[in-house]
Amino acid sequence: MYLPPEEEISCRRHTDTLSLLFPVSCSLKRLFSKEFRRFPRRSITLVCRGGDAMHSFHRSFDSLEDFADVISEQLHCPVTIEDANHHLLAYSSHDGETDEARIATIIGRRVPERVINLLWKTGIIPALHDSDDAVWVETIPEIGLGRRAACAVRRDGDVLGYIWVVAGEKKLTHEDLALLAQAADKASEELLPLIRRRMRRERSHEELLWQLITSRPDSHASAAALLAGTGLRQDVPLAVLVFRLNEPTEEKHTMLSYAARTTEQLQVMIETRDLRENEVLFLVSPPEETDAAGAVRDFTDTIVTRMPDPSGVWAGCGRWCTDYTELLDSFNEARQTASMKQAHPELTKGVSFFHELGLLRYVPQVKKEPSLPVTLFRLREYDKYQQTDLLQTLLVFLTNDGKMNQTAGDLHIHVNTLTYRLRRAEEVGGFSLQNASQKAALLFDFILYRDSLW
Repeated sequence: MYLPPEEEISCRRHTDTLSLLFPVSCSLKRLFSKEFRRFPRRSITLVCRGGDAMHSFHRSFDSLEDFADVISEQLHCPVTIEDANHHLLAYSSHDGETDEARIATIIGRRVPERVINLLWKTGIIPALHDSDDAVWVETIPEIGLGRRAACAVRRDGDVLGYIWVVAGEKKLTHEDLALLAQAADKASEELLPLIRRRMRRERSHEELLWQLITSRPDSHASAAALLAGTGLRQDVPLAVLVFRLNEPTEEKHTMLSYAARTTEQLQVMIETRDLRENEVLFLVSPPEETDAAGAVRDFTDTIVTRMPDPSGVWAGCGRWCTDYTELLDSFNEARQTASMKQAHPELTKGVSFFHELGLLRYVPQVKKEPSLPVTLFRLREYDKYQQTDLLQTLLVFLTNDGKMNQTAGDLHIHVNTLTYRLRRAEEVGGFSLQNASQKAALLFDFILYRDSLW
């Protein structure tokens, strides 16, 4: 067979391994296309085990479990196969002992969150994403993870899932790791039909969610019947969670979705996007026997902190619904909560739910007058001509709910100076901070007219 001069091949035959080392080129890819689906590096290792191992994957499988068992038989180790969000798809049988992480994954049908977090922190998952080869993982006792190897399953550059091989005391050879990489190649064919079916199912679920949050169903029973196809029971509380993104990109959407699907605080039933509003929506249910409000806070905090720019993500949750005709209300509340958190971060610290917004709940319902309220107008003009900061001082004071020491600290002034400024603001503006109604009205005016004050 003719090869161009620049495509030099050197062959080294070992006891059971043939290595072909060459500069990758199109003609060589065509030459070896029947044996290899991709060329991850400038060297390729052909693994030969009397021909049996090479051909073990070159056939169809009755199920993904059958495929996992074949990998396990070849490597003599337990195997698990996960999707890209670390949900268990299949696992092989195993003899003798195995590690805690594998047992927990099989029981929970997903990799435990603490395991995922540490695999990210230790760089193992990033290494899997960056390499087409198998990655070796040493024991991590704090999460019950024994010695193992793993390889990402890819299709057109996208990670579809992972294959994990629990080695235990067995020493996996270079040949074993090469075989695992070959199994990952074959796994992309096995996973693709599953992923396509899941995508069709998810699109159907997305349409269902939009139906429930844009029009009110006739009854709880009719809404529950629609949701039954997602595996929901009729008595499960549901809520809508909305995440707003400052600068939405496909990468950010993917990261947000991955973070939501790999946390355990809430169960994500349906996910969808509103590209016009730069929002990602989740229909969620709380774990059984847990503090639902606390679970929402933990869930949103976890997701926001995992994003590359946490300051550009705002989350809001609507009411929990045991009557599914109220999901429309939950969605509207969640959207307004996220929107108000974006517009007024200083007034929404620690806010997760609509009912926690306080006065901000009424902002969309108020028709703003074209001119400033007289109190704010007087203070703005006084600050302009006297070079003072009465408006800013008053805003920080009201935002801090009248806490003098906290306000003085935020403004970096003495409490006596703060007292003088507030007294002067009352005189200039013609109001009393001892009057609860006037104080609430002042804060509301600040919310409505803030953009016109400075």
